[in-house]
Amino acid sequence: MSKSQRVSRGFHRLAILMAAIPLLIGGYISLVLTPDWSAPVLSSEWKVVTPNQTGGRAILEVAGVKISMMPDFENFPEAEQKKWADRAVRVEWRKKFLMPMLTALGLTLGVSLAVYGLVRAIGWVIGGFMTS
Repeated sequence: MSKSQRVSRGFHRLAILMAAIPLLIGGYISLVLTPDWSAPVLSSEWKVVTPNQTGGRAILEVAGVKISMMPDFENFPEAEQKKWADRAVRVEWRKKFLMPMLTALGLTLGVSLAVYGLVRAIGWVIGGFMTS
C-alpha cells in the first residue's frame, strides 16, 4: 500500500469521526431538547370558545393554540367534538413540532456532510503531495 493511500485512509477515518460530532450534537438538540410547548398535546386539553364570544366561528383552543372551527362545532355530540379536536391537534402538532424538528435534523445532516467533505478534501490534497 502506498503512502498516499494510507494518508487517504487515515483522513477518511478522521472525517467520519469529525462528522459524527456535529451529527450527535445536532441530533441531541433537535430530538431531546425540543421545548415543551411544541410537544403533542392530548385532546383532553381543549376547550371551545363559543361563537358569540368571538363573533362568528367557534374557536377551538388546544394548549394555548387557537384553531378556527366550523360554526356549529359546539352543537356536535361530545364524541364528534373529540374526533374533530384530535384532527386539529394532529395538524397543529405537525406544524408546531414535526416540521421544525425535521428541518433541524436536515440542517444537522448537511453540516455533518460538509465537515466530512472538507476533511476528505484536505486529506486528498495532502495525499497528493505525498506522491510528489
